[in-house]
Parts: sequence; structure tokens; C-alpha cells
Amino acid sequence: MEVRPHDQAVGRELEQSELAGLRRALAARSTLHMAEGALAVLGPLPIEDAGEVLADVALRLGVDALVVAHHVLDVVQGVGVPRSVADALRHVLAGRRV
Repeated sequence: MEVRPHDQAVGRELEQSELAGLRRALAARSTLHMAEGALAVLGPLPIEDAGEVLADVALRLGVDALVVAHHVLDVVQGVGVPRSVADALRHVLAGRRV
């Protein structure tokens, strides 16, 4: 079976698309892990609970946990976050502090 140039180009496009998707997933996972670490310190709370805190705040705000993770990292960097995010973080953390 002969592979045509068009088929090769389509294969490269799919490969590039898959790589881009994997890069996005890896970046998202990295952001979530960094935010979990920050929450463990800020909470303070066990690192095992930090993912649940992200999920609880996300549910409370009606957004994706990755959005909350970005906000948590903003807090750590001294960047302001929306009041609703700060309030939700405060509320959820208050119930979990050790």
C-alpha cells in the first residue's frame, strides 16, 4: 500500500494536534498540583485534602477546578482575585483547617 503525501500531511496534523492536547493536559495537571501545594501551606491542611478543596471551591463558584487553581496561584503571587473567589476559598478552608 502506497502512502500518499496528502496522507502523510494529515498524519502529521493529527500527531501535532495530539501533542498539543497532551501539552495542555500536562500544563493543567501541573497547575492543579501547584495550587494543591499552595493550599496545603495556606490552609494549613493535609496535602491529601487540597484537591478536594479545589473541587469544593469550584463547585461553590460554578467553575472548573483549573480556574480555581489559577486563582489560588494568583493569591500566592500577591495578585488580586475576585471577591467571590476569596470568599469561597476562605469559607471552604475554614471548615478544613487542622
